Amino acid sequence: MASKILKALAKGGLLVSHRGVKGGYSLAAAADRISIADVIQVLEGPIGITECSFNPGSCEQEGFCPVQSNWQRINVAMREALDKIPLSDMVVPPSHRPDVRFVSVSPQLERRA
Repeated sequence: MASKILKALAKGGLLVSHRGVKGGYSLAAAADRISIADVIQVLEGPIGITECSFNPGSCEQEGFCPVQSNWQRINVAMREALDKIPLSDMVVPPSHRPDVRFVSVSPQLERRA
């Protein structure tokens, strides 16, 4: 499994493979220049909550969908957020990242059962 992931990352241009006795893989760029979005896209394909978010014309409902533009806005926001997280941040323990915030739901917004 790890071998397949490494090969996919190399094929996607994020890793460079090295042959020989001391061979292996290394990053193709500095870890702070590779985003989490880059990694996800190489391993999983286009980032999108809905098919029409990244593949216009793929849904028969697209022409009259009342929420398509909202899903596209959400998709853009998600993609931008993932683009802002460099791979280098993933090695830092969460307690050392001061910009991480937890969001809570206000009681007025909770669903009533």
